[in-house]
Amino acid sequence: MDTIRKALKKLLEKEDLAEEEIFQIFLAFSKEQEVSPILASSFLTALHIKGETVEELVGASKAMLRTARSLPVNGDHEKIMDIVGTGGDGKQTCNISTLASFTAAACGVSVVKHGNRSISSRCGSADLIEKLGLRIEQDPEKAAEQLHLTCFAFLFAPFYHFGFKQIGEIRKALGFRTIFNRIGPLVNPARPSVMLLGVAHPSWLLPTVESLKKLGCQRAWVVHGGGGSDELDLEGDNLIFSLENGKIDPLKFSPSEVNLKGTSLSKIQGGTKSENLSLAIEVLQGKPGPLSDVTALNSGASLYLYGKAKTVREGVDLAKDVLRKGLPWSLVEKIRSEYSE
Repeated sequence: MDTIRKALKKLLEKEDLAEEEIFQIFLAFSKEQEVSPILASSFLTALHIKGETVEELVGASKAMLRTARSLPVNGDHEKIMDIVGTGGDGKQTCNISTLASFTAAACGVSVVKHGNRSISSRCGSADLIEKLGLRIEQDPEKAAEQLHLTCFAFLFAPFYHFGFKQIGEIRKALGFRTIFNRIGPLVNPARPSVMLLGVAHPSWLLPTVESLKKLGCQRAWVVHGGGGSDELDLEGDNLIFSLENGKIDPLKFSPSEVNLKGTSLSKIQGGTKSENLSLAIEVLQGKPGPLSDVTALNSGASLYLYGKAKTVREGVDLAKDVLRKGLPWSLVEKIRSEYSE
């Protein structure tokens, strides 16, 4: 408690916290009985107002990874990927990272998606996956087995970071973005070495990729869509920070580079959980259109980052072919039939 009070005073004076300071605070958050809800909400509010540094993002992430359930990964799947967005962009696009995850997995990429129910949108990744008839709460051993046999596993954040239940309730009560929005994609218990990570604000690009580097990620694109989304989109130039072999580079990427037509975000918007389910099934079964194109763009970039394609264009072409054949839907059906009991 005293550690949090001291840190709160520093935050109120606009002072940054050291990595070790916030690491200890987040360890305390994982032991709910040790932290009062009032103190925790005050801390999160003050940190939000000050703005989070790379050291604070990394320290908090390390604490959450330290206390999370671990995934016993088979040696065949040492190279794991996550395709994820921070949320909070307000664009209400249709679960593109989830659609891209199934598509990439159908191409042989070992995808471990870490996600939650909706917070800033009407349908989160866990909501859609549940609507598809798949289990969202799965023990680590079963998730690892599913990954080995299907190239896809989903880790439901509250189930793997179970010590933070009270904090989740505080976040909902606060009703605004906290550091948890920033670090959610950084704390996948599978510790993916490859990532396509979308952020809601351009100012988050560099701190996020620097955080990934410090946390040991080997290859990543941290992206902000041309239309302001937390994914690669079809509306103008996408802003990217690339991480490869410890080197960070800024990039720009246009849909025209992979022979995709520029399209407004309004054409790929989702809605309620049921509406998103219908749209997702259409895309995964092979229906062409803007939503299929943006899914191919994100899964194609993932294939490139993972090493399944030599270029992004080659990856997009492969993803489009797999989508056209409905293979991602076949994958969903396989998982549902074998792992949903």
